[in-house]
Amino acid sequence: ARVLVTGPAAASLTALASGWTYTWQGTDAAQLPEEHRTLGEAMLRRGPGVRVVPSGGFDGAGDPGPAVRAAQDADVVVV
Repeated sequence: ARVLVTGPAAASLTALASGWTYTWQGTDAAQLPEEHRTLGEAMLRRGPGVRVVPSGGFDGAGDPGPAVRAAQDADVVVV
């Protein structure tokens, strides 16, 4: 299956760790353990057919165009 991982948390460790985990509000990825992976990195390790296209931010900023175009070629989209 062709899997697309997208969205503002696709390549963000701080989004996955959230606030109150390792640092105040969880905004410093350098403070997270090195073995932690983003959702996109973890999915890429699962096998072929995975594509990661981070898109936008939680504030709505950014261009969703690349993710929308990539979704047209995907069987499954994880946002």
